[in-house]
Amino acid sequence: MAVQSSPMETLAPVAVRRYRLTPESLPAAEQMVRNRQLVPYLVIVAALILISTFLGFRGGNNVFVSAIITGLFLTYIFFIVPRRTRRVLSRCWSSYALEIGPDYLLRQQADTPDLRLAFSEIKRIERRPDEYVRVIGTKRMQIIGIPHGIERFDEVWQTIGQLAPVTEHASDQYLLRNLITAAFGVGFLGMLWSTSPRIVFPLAAALGGVLIWRMIVVRRSPNVSRQTKRAVWVYACVIFLVVLKVFSVISQFMKH
Repeated sequence: MAVQSSPMETLAPVAVRRYRLTPESLPAAEQMVRNRQLVPYLVIVAALILISTFLGFRGGNNVFVSAIITGLFLTYIFFIVPRRTRRVLSRCWSSYALEIGPDYLLRQQADTPDLRLAFSEIKRIERRPDEYVRVIGTKRMQIIGIPHGIERFDEVWQTIGQLAPVTEHASDQYLLRNLITAAFGVGFLGMLWSTSPRIVFPLAAALGGVLIWRMIVVRRSPNVSRQTKRAVWVYACVIFLVVLKVFSVISQFMKH
């Protein structure tokens, strides 16, 4: 009868191990992204567009032009954004690779810079059961995400879980992100439709600061694809609108 070796005995002679995400786990990841990120985002954006259009109608703007713009935006966010999200997730999922060396972790993924963390650089580990593990380094933005759908997860966790203190996360962080997105959208609409300097100036400063900070974070993050880093320049257009609104209010204030 063959004697079954323990996991540690099996892994001991191996200096470097590589793991990929399993194709079978992709549908569950797509469902999680759709339910916790995409659907709330689409609902928030659609609601903000409709509210803005309604305010435009009441303000006497061109109804026909507003209807066309609203229709184009809604078509884009409901038909183009979901398809693009699925395509990006599929590409990232199929190209993801985690390498565990004798003293380091290496994450590789398409269109994203390789991220390497020495065991000595790992500060803490965050885990959300059945979803993901985040290995956080001593330097800012040194974060390696490991989805639960990786092959031989128990084997990976046997190594990762011993490298630093582990924190279990049971709270839904996506809910907080969605609330922040909604608050940002409401604040942006409030700034656009208000004529009071007491409302416009504080909101403009807060929104502009958040957008600039977000641009810097995304551009510097090693976990963001190059395509997303290029797309984040759209924030500059929003910042331009914020600046225009500020100058418009100042101009109106100077006339009075």
